[in-house]
Amino acid sequence: MPDLLDLADKCAKSSGPDRQIDGLIYRAVNNVPEWKRGPNMFGHIEGPNGEIIDSPHYTLSIDAAITIIPAGWTRAVDASAPEQGIDVDLFPPDALAETVEEIKASHLSEPIATCLAALRARASALTSKEQS
Repeated sequence: MPDLLDLADKCAKSSGPDRQIDGLIYRAVNNVPEWKRGPNMFGHIEGPNGEIIDSPHYTLSIDAAITIIPAGWTRAVDASAPEQGIDVDLFPPDALAETVEEIKASHLSEPIATCLAALRARASALTSKEQS
């Protein structure tokens, strides 16, 4: 299983949509523990039973990217200076607010900034659960 923070770093370093990263995100957020092959450059993963999984276009589509935001988190976007990056803030739900801080991410691409923040939020929430 890919580490969520390592995956966030891959997103941060990407210059644009990346189907291989999409496949890795799919694997991480859907707890796909093993696969035969993938993700390839088309975002396809060959599952343990030989099935082909076409991962959503998380790094291209805002609609796909917001699906990986953890349940209950609130998203705010600042695109006032897009040439400098689009800022995405995720705020934890009340149940986590005492143990988890707001997550901030910035990238030239809003879907990638959203993926960055969502992956960091998932990692933060997991760490919070492990400590409680």
